[in-house]
Amino acid sequence: MQLNNKILKFISGAGNENFENIKRYSYIFIKAGFDVIDVSPLKNSIQAVHDAEKLAEKDIKLCVSVGLGDDIHFNKAQLLPHLCNKCLNCVSSCPQLAIDNEVIINQSDCIGCMKCVNVCPNSAIKMISNENTPIFQLNNVLSEKFDMLEFHCISSDISLIKNSYKQLKEIFSGEIGICLNRSKLNKNQIVDLLSEISDGNKLIVQADGKSMSGGSDDLYSSVEAVDFAKELRQSNLNLYLILSGGTNSRTSELAYKNDVNIDGIALGSYARKFVHPYIICEDFWENKTIQDNAVQRVLQLADELRKY
Repeated sequence: MQLNNKILKFISGAGNENFENIKRYSYIFIKAGFDVIDVSPLKNSIQAVHDAEKLAEKDIKLCVSVGLGDDIHFNKAQLLPHLCNKCLNCVSSCPQLAIDNEVIINQSDCIGCMKCVNVCPNSAIKMISNENTPIFQLNNVLSEKFDMLEFHCISSDISLIKNSYKQLKEIFSGEIGICLNRSKLNKNQIVDLLSEISDGNKLIVQADGKSMSGGSDDLYSSVEAVDFAKELRQSNLNLYLILSGGTNSRTSELAYKNDVNIDGIALGSYARKFVHPYIICEDFWENKTIQDNAVQRVLQLADELRKY
């Protein structure tokens, strides 16, 4: 990735299929100077970003995320009606507003964050895994124009990760990054895996802390991601290191205070929450004041992240 400064990446959500919202989010973050927009492996998601680029009159790097079947980023929530008591805990907990007061889940908006599952007293919501392979996901959009591919490989099956990465490299000629965390593999397994697949070349790695947990803006939400990044730096691997999972406006500061050299920050849950009040406005495209206010907020966020 040939960028001079710390890169900032907006994650629209690997499972996000609300294409109008993706377009609005992308427009705001492109105008505010973010470098990369990450979307789901769907043609309409990619087109939404291209539409936003035209409106913003600025090009960015477009990244498409693909992942293994048990990766949380590609899951969807499903209601078990016979267990639901309509307490509406799930409604108030959903950061995507994907569940209405009748407890109907809008699958297009669901990003698999599991917040609804965690607050349900009756276990009335389960998560459905994505059964499509990364290769199938990539082939679905291979004819589209995008710059980068991110392979979410949060799995305990090391052979599957290696084989899938190899297949992705064979059919995609652009940059491929790896997103992983420490939930399924230990430090030595991760270092050995990255060492093998990098083959001595510099590898883009997104060190995921606690996936989709960046809703708050405290200094400690990013501890897991920063600690993971510190481990990876100590391995002396040749990595282009990006933080994600619990990231917010304080992430860069925390990395700096812990003497962790990072190359970029990817913002998902926090970033979406940050501008959600603006993008849900019905007159978003007609009201320049709404757009400008949203962009100004993100500009301030970007300045904070690049300060350290």
